[in-house]
Amino acid sequence: MNLFILPHGFSGEDEEYKSPPIDMKSTKWGTGFWSKMYAPPLKEKKMREASGRDKNAVMEAGTGHHGISMLWTHIHPTAQVFIHQYMYETPIDEDRTNLYLINTRNFLTDPEHDETVMERNQVVAFQDRDVLSGLHPPLTPETTKNEFFVTMDKPIKRYRDLLDDWENKGWRINSEEVRKNQKTHAYAIPSPARRRSKGWVLDSIPLIKHNFEENYFISVTLLLRFNILKKD
Repeated sequence: MNLFILPHGFSGEDEEYKSPPIDMKSTKWGTGFWSKMYAPPLKEKKMREASGRDKNAVMEAGTGHHGISMLWTHIHPTAQVFIHQYMYETPIDEDRTNLYLINTRNFLTDPEHDETVMERNQVVAFQDRDVLSGLHPPLTPETTKNEFFVTMDKPIKRYRDLLDDWENKGWRINSEEVRKNQKTHAYAIPSPARRRSKGWVLDSIPLIKHNFEENYFISVTLLLRFNILKKD
């Protein structure tokens, strides 16, 4: 993606380019990785001059997530110049999502440069949008067996696995129920306060209930079949 689309890649011009190895880190709540990559200088003139690099060189970047909908991206064009970004997503419906981006930097920090930096952020966002808007299907498949992964996709595969775990805890929105009641109901995001008090006007957003009993029965049946669990 970075090589072919985003400004800090070579836009596919280097046919011999190979993806560098990644240093993947995993926690209970997320996955991230760091990588050193050979990259061109920053394309925007002011940012390029401020970075002090005007030639191709090795840069460091990393990205990852915490939870379902928070993404962090750290870009280090040089050893002294940092761009750190934090994106938060909240769903509108199955097809639309609100994005909130917090962008930090340790160069061009005067307010007069804010517009330039925001313009470059928009360039990157629109490049991603233009690629993704033509994909079919538009939504991620329900199971990873319908996805094609390469070695560099290991962090994405683990994100999918974490989503499965969280869905099994009953955390996924029941979109069909929401759609069915959209003309008569307004829903609120679930909160711990609902456990302490009653009388809330808005119902909590419906969630897909994990069928523990069914999965437990299947698990026990398989264990018995393979003689891992013995009957009394």
